[in-house]
Amino acid sequence: MDWEKLDLCLKMAHEIYHVPAGECRVMHKGKVLYYQCFGFADSQQHRPVSPEDMYYVFSLSKIFTNFAAMQLVEKGLLQVDDLVEDYLPSWKDIQVRDSGSLRSPKTRPTIENLMTMTAGLNYELTTPEILQALRSKGDQFHVRDLADALAISGLDFDPGEHFCYSLCHDVLGAVLEKVSGKDLETLMKDNIWSPCGMKDITFFPGSMSGLRASDMYVYNEETGMVLPNAYSNEYVPAPNLVSGGAGLYSTSQNISIIMDVLANGGISTQGVQIISEDSINEMRTNRLAPLQLSEFRNMKPDPYGYGYGVRTRLRNKDGVPEGEFGWDGAAGSYALADPSTGLSLVYMQHIRGHGPCYEIIHPCLTQALYRDFSQFDY
Repeated sequence: MDWEKLDLCLKMAHEIYHVPAGECRVMHKGKVLYYQCFGFADSQQHRPVSPEDMYYVFSLSKIFTNFAAMQLVEKGLLQVDDLVEDYLPSWKDIQVRDSGSLRSPKTRPTIENLMTMTAGLNYELTTPEILQALRSKGDQFHVRDLADALAISGLDFDPGEHFCYSLCHDVLGAVLEKVSGKDLETLMKDNIWSPCGMKDITFFPGSMSGLRASDMYVYNEETGMVLPNAYSNEYVPAPNLVSGGAGLYSTSQNISIIMDVLANGGISTQGVQIISEDSINEMRTNRLAPLQLSEFRNMKPDPYGYGYGVRTRLRNKDGVPEGEFGWDGAAGSYALADPSTGLSLVYMQHIRGHGPCYEIIHPCLTQALYRDFSQFDY
């Protein structure tokens, strides 16, 4: 098989945009059609990139968290129109900041508001309330403590009025822990990772990283170069906090596994129904009203909308079909699933602040995938 255009995208990433290490995998109906890697996993260039390397996937964690939420909805343990305060009592007294004062929200925040980033939160992790809770709890600062601190801080706007990319999915993780009676790591291990045969995925890197860690880099916008960067995940401000929004540490293969499940009716490569096709369709349905959609497009351009933790393509464009969906991460990881073809693609790199990956590399990979795939008879 000739994957010329995908190969060229990776060559461009490595040689023109200075990505020092990367992986790309394409799956189709449970089978790997394409895998390519390039560069070295360590900045000293002693260890070539391999499928065993581990990455902070940052916001690709959001796909897993919303997936887990829809599994609980299927079991009747959670409804998307439930109020957040039904599970997190601290949210009963939540207020909206309005012109320097506080007032009650016009509508109470729901689970769907969390899933769609319309609850009124932001991504500020250094508010006085959060810092106070961190000082008080120390290493025992958990996601429930974060959710409680956010309730004290209040909302930036009335739930449902605007879209704001935020800590919503971390709060959603706290809800899932309350509903299931399990910490989020255990919940995902029981309901997603083990049934799908995933290994080497965790919210607690610890000793798992070892010699298999892919080194982190930072992008210098002025020079266009990337530099090694000793890094800890700033979205996880305490060692026992499980961040459903940005905390996962994984190999590329596990991301490919969940995207393949999402592209193929919820069925794993082992033939197990992990999630229903209806739930997948719910996840990839645009939930944003026109004003919210315009706000979202400050992040992701037309023709994308936003569903439950994923961007979703609203119409065919550039040879990519309507209904393709996925997300990306803060170090440049990227994932898509397409139920119309059974295709999925996962790309991994490990560079913070790397604008070219979002503006050029990811769109290149998406278009190249469909152009290359169109040559084959499936």
